[in-house]
Amino acid sequence: MKKLIHVKTLIRQLKHPLHRLKPRGLAVALLRALLARRRPLVRAVDARVNPLWVMRRAAVSRSGKYCYFRIPKAANSTVVRTLAFYDPDLPWSGKDRKAMFAKHSFEPLPEAGLHRGAGADRGVGLHRGAGARGAVRAVSGADAAREFAEEYFCFTFVRNPYTRLLSAYLDKVARGRSVDRAAHRAASFAEFVAYLEAGGLWRDPHWVPQVALIPVPIDRLAFLGKVERLQDDLASLIDRLFGDGTFKKVRSRGSGRRNAAAQLGAHYTPELAARVGALYHDDFAAFGYSTDLATALEG
Repeated sequence: MKKLIHVKTLIRQLKHPLHRLKPRGLAVALLRALLARRRPLVRAVDARVNPLWVMRRAAVSRSGKYCYFRIPKAANSTVVRTLAFYDPDLPWSGKDRKAMFAKHSFEPLPEAGLHRGAGADRGVGLHRGAGARGAVRAVSGADAAREFAEEYFCFTFVRNPYTRLLSAYLDKVARGRSVDRAAHRAASFAEFVAYLEAGGLWRDPHWVPQVALIPVPIDRLAFLGKVERLQDDLASLIDRLFGDGTFKKVRSRGSGRRNAAAQLGAHYTPELAARVGALYHDDFAAFGYSTDLATALEG
């Protein structure tokens, strides 16, 4: 039976400290060090990224043994709504259009645990070393990421960088809704791209390169979906997670979309596309997207 959303659940989520913290500057480095002590996977996060952006968006299901690395502006609300509908351990409400209740109902990244052998309930990232006292040693971020990917079915959904960036601009910058207030000074998409080139690329998770928001190596992901084929990829994912024939339909977010794909031609020039291609080179390469603007316009 599906879980019903309860007011106590909402209160607990709003009080959760990870959803209140908004560190900046040196505080981010200190926070990273503190978080890495308890959640070793944080060590695998790109040093230019606020680790909270990754932690808040790591949707872990311990009962289902899966983890969805949510990427902003890549249909993550629709993916979460669809997961919530089919996963019996997640709360579902048709009125929760942005899937906020479901997003906050996932468990956080596991804390460091001790590996005690097969069958043990363990965390990721600490091992007993040799010696009489069995001293605990921390593993690297790469090792923690590998172990996590072995224990959990890790997946994400990505989007063409041209479209994702324009969507972020239309939703967060043009409407003055970004956590990075300096970005609001951009009076046009071209000015926004210049702002990213000057260092703004790393100041808001909605336009940070997608590869930097995935702490597990791309080739370690069990499933990589794309927004451009959302219907088919969600069908494959749901059937893999919950059994063949489970999937019936996408539970779309519905309202609030910026329809960025249809506006590419109005905002991009060949010169701007080349600059964005340079900024997001790793995304284009890692996810198999073409930097040819004409291809994006056709898609």
